[in-house]
Amino acid sequence: MNYCPECDVRISTGSDRCPLCHGEITREKDGGTTETYPRYEPMTRKRYKIILAVSAAAVFLILATVLINILTWKGRAWSAISSGYILYLWIFGLLTFNTRIHTGLKLVAHAAAITALLINTNALSGKYETLTKVSWAVSWGMPIIFFCFITAVSVIMLTRKRGRREYVFFQFSLCIFGLIPFIMVMFGMAKPVLPSIITAASSVLTIIAVTIFQRKVVTSEFKRKFHI
Repeated sequence: MNYCPECDVRISTGSDRCPLCHGEITREKDGGTTETYPRYEPMTRKRYKIILAVSAAAVFLILATVLINILTWKGRAWSAISSGYILYLWIFGLLTFNTRIHTGLKLVAHAAAITALLINTNALSGKYETLTKVSWAVSWGMPIIFFCFITAVSVIMLTRKRGRREYVFFQFSLCIFGLIPFIMVMFGMAKPVLPSIITAASSVLTIIAVTIFQRKVVTSEFKRKFHI
């Protein structure tokens, strides 16, 4: 049985490279306690019923809020705001508890979804409907969210001894998102500028630090992602 020390998994293959990280693998005697990859986790009937019940409840709540909004219409589409949060709790709740989806991808998806929710809430609850008038969501919400998620992934990468390379691509994605608030500041779409500058600076410093200290990992990971 082959064993990858980087991913901490046993692999039933004759290859000399790990199919996950493409690192060198070693031979291991049978009887080890390390988990074999891939692990099959069939969806149980109980879990399927829970997902079905939650999905039905989410659809019912969305339809109910839209109907109430129409019947009590006062010029505000508040149901669009509540429906957005219901959709987030529904879809991303199921995404979060899906163990087959990588944690890094979950964090990137959550960061983008929460940002979209805040912008939607700000646009529909304020006096203006244009993106240039979306004040607190762009000026404060977006920079703070991306800064927090970039920090979270950095902590995960620092504390994990194995599997760090799996987070490199997702960390770079969050850092690119973290530059968006600063770009919007440059075009006069967000004020004050301090939160955006802090987030942009942390994004750039994170990219530089990861590239310097994990250069080989970054190179191999991007080659693997983009099939270079």
